[in-house]
Amino acid sequence: MKGTMLIVILSLLFTGLWADELILLNRTGFNIMELQYLDEQTGLWSGNLIPYDVIMSQDYWQGDVSSQGTITLRLTDEFGDVYTKDVSPWQGQNKQLITIQDLLLMQSSEDSLTIRLVNQIDWPVTKLYISPQDRDDWGEELLKGKILRQGEQIELKLPGVSEGFYDLLISCYEADTLLEYRLNDFELRDRGLFYLNAE
Repeated sequence: MKGTMLIVILSLLFTGLWADELILLNRTGFNIMELQYLDEQTGLWSGNLIPYDVIMSQDYWQGDVSSQGTITLRLTDEFGDVYTKDVSPWQGQNKQLITIQDLLLMQSSEDSLTIRLVNQIDWPVTKLYISPQDRDDWGEELLKGKILRQGEQIELKLPGVSEGFYDLLISCYEADTLLEYRLNDFELRDRGLFYLNAE
């Protein structure tokens, strides 16, 4: 397993929710390219907390994360491997020092799937999530700001995803109305061509 240690300091301020000042001291031995946390209310991962930055090895990052209890962190390293770690703040303490020696490998860069999607829905698709059927959360948003209009297609590389059945969550707009469609038991195959529809 790459790396040795990640130190997390949480400064806790109670304001109805936990308003956590998160300080990550990167002692893993690799660079952290993306950092996210799991939103407990929506079950979705947050956007990348370091969109224009990299937490270099031996460097640190500081920012705010809101949580009511356990914070699930998701870190993507420079090799494309994805790790998660649950952090449980202690109520009543101003600071908490946590040493992480074993990050849970969530997705390996050695596993990846490339697919091509065609939008057959009547409206532009603005967000797309793909999740294994045995997972409770939806994972990261895959279009990353791109808009997939009706009839258009896009190629996506999905690191850490293997062939099998998945659930898809699609967000699109009809005029000013947000519509969401969930496609269950959607079979994905490497280099496959797939059609998104609302039926």
